[in-house]
Amino acid sequence: MPPIMAVLPEIIAWSRERPLWQQDALRRLVEQPSLTPNDYDELVALCKLEIGIKAENSPLPKPLASAATSAAAEGTRAVRLKRVHSVKHVNALRDDQTLAVSPTGLTVVYGDNGAGKSDYVRILKQVCRARGGKDAVYSNVFADDTAPPSAVVCYDVLYASPPITGTATVGEQPVADIEIKWGAGAASPTDLTQVSVFDSKSASVYVSHL
Repeated sequence: MPPIMAVLPEIIAWSRERPLWQQDALRRLVEQPSLTPNDYDELVALCKLEIGIKAENSPLPKPLASAATSAAAEGTRAVRLKRVHSVKHVNALRDDQTLAVSPTGLTVVYGDNGAGKSDYVRILKQVCRARGGKDAVYSNVFADDTAPPSAVVCYDVLYASPPITGTATVGEQPVADIEIKWGAGAASPTDLTQVSVFDSKSASVYVSHL
């Protein structure tokens, strides 16, 4: 059987032939470890919507995006993570520290158990691509402030070759220091679907599908 990365475009093409509620369900299963009661309620509403029964506050179907595979196929655009900062209410991480990523080479983050390394990975899995679902990010249970977790992720968008003078649009120009604020319910930018986060949970997904 080919690796799952090789068959991903085929899975996305197959999903386009499925009912909209199934396309939406597939996206949810890719983005999170399991479906919640609210997910089931919304999928039932989407089933009704397809046969003309529209419930109040019925969600719109959102299929699995193919931006990651199409961008990779083009081979002209690259996204480079730069740093994660202004982290608030994420376990016991300090608000004033920054996790910086080197633009070249390998960045090694090390520390004792409980230092917070995995918390940064959980944040990145919320905004980037990750097999095996997105891990929940928890607040500091010992803090008096119960505000939801949030963080700022900074990245660059680079191009393999500069656009031809006089024909480039604004969207084709390399863009540096793009910052997005992540928080509960915030949508991930399409750019970051090019960045894959790989951890032990992702490894088990790859191994079980080879």
